[in-house]
Amino acid sequence: MDLTVVKDRSTFTSNSVSLRTDSYLTYPLHSYTLGTLKITEVEQYQISYNKLQDICKEMGESIMNFIASDTIQTWATGINTSIGSASGTTISGSMGTSGTARPTLTAYATGTRKAATLNDLLSLNAKMTKALVPTTGRVFLCSEGIYNDIITFATNLFTPATNDQLINSPDGFAGKFLGWDVILRPMNGQGNSKSLYFDAPNSAATMDVVTTSATTNSDFAILYHPDFVSVAYSTPELFSLVSPADFGTVVSIMQRAAASRLRSYNQGVNVLCETWVS
Repeated sequence: MDLTVVKDRSTFTSNSVSLRTDSYLTYPLHSYTLGTLKITEVEQYQISYNKLQDICKEMGESIMNFIASDTIQTWATGINTSIGSASGTTISGSMGTSGTARPTLTAYATGTRKAATLNDLLSLNAKMTKALVPTTGRVFLCSEGIYNDIITFATNLFTPATNDQLINSPDGFAGKFLGWDVILRPMNGQGNSKSLYFDAPNSAATMDVVTTSATTNSDFAILYHPDFVSVAYSTPELFSLVSPADFGTVVSIMQRAAASRLRSYNQGVNVLCETWVS
């Protein structure tokens, strides 16, 4: 497809008509389920709170947490190769931190990793701009390690969320930095039904998202624009059955979801990984 802009065009010919050939964006709609759980008749009527309601809430939160991790993994996996833009620009899609060594906060990991610096974040921002990604609406999704780096070196550039923003923004919204919406979300650790890590002990060429814990794993963050990613959810379905054999109610829950990057050349998504030191 020809995206060349011509000012005051003087030549008009059908021979210059171009065609954008699209491929269908297809991705599977996955089914996420939890195992069945029994609530006895006594628990339903002889405790001081609605246990069925509380269990359903906890089940829903667990599934959504897993889906969120699955979505992040889908968006970030494979970005280490390259990203591009409709103009043909091709640049590295991921980068490592370059600051001084500090202890890692990544679950199960040991040793030190390089801290994120202002130059790292500016470079990440520049990658998005070079790939013709809109400057407004960018989202920086990170966990504690890289978030702590930001609030340490960029006190004057980081605007913490106000009380109104905390109420009206997505869970984890922490504030604004370089115009980005900063979302704080643990990638791994206690309470995560699916933990994500970056496997990059020695070479940037091999780094990618993994789900297997290791002492050499690193933390990571993604900078993305909502116009270049997709995620779809169904309404959660609750299944319940009064079971005579169990003298109670058996419940479970299912939700369908799917996610994908929208550009085959990975435009609109970048990854920042902690650089392994020791």
